Amino acid sequence: MKKLIALFLIFTAVSCIKGPLNESYEFKDNRWGVTDVKEFKFEIKEYTTFKGLVLTLSHVHEPGYDAIPLLIKISGPQGNEELPLDIELKGPGGKPNAECLGDICDLGYYVKKDWKLSKGSYTITVENKFPVAAYLPNIIAMKMTLD
Repeated sequence: MKKLIALFLIFTAVSCIKGPLNESYEFKDNRWGVTDVKEFKFEIKEYTTFKGLVLTLSHVHEPGYDAIPLLIKISGPQGNEELPLDIELKGPGGKPNAECLGDICDLGYYVKKDWKLSKGSYTITVENKFPVAAYLPNIIAMKMTLD
């Protein structure tokens, strides 16, 4: 119960962010299947510069792996882009890169910084490229925001 309350508070605090993109997904049974591609769509009404595109991953503490391999695809008026990422869960000395509260850890990662966007429709997809199994275990939720 404490875990659910903590997760709710974290996502409630983050959901106060105003912007054209502020969307999240929760993973059933804390598993993200390799064929379960997540899609985010948003509209930009005029040319704008954002601090960045932020991907936040919520996972259990000590999930059993050190990195999350992803492929992010962005399409919009400025063309298409593919960004292969390997998000490290631990830094030097084994210290977690995420902020943890009890058993739940939230890791914010800037996919793009100082992102200039033209007017138009955008689609971002996030693919799980976990090589060991048919799913990435111990992942609770994912959130994508424009900061």
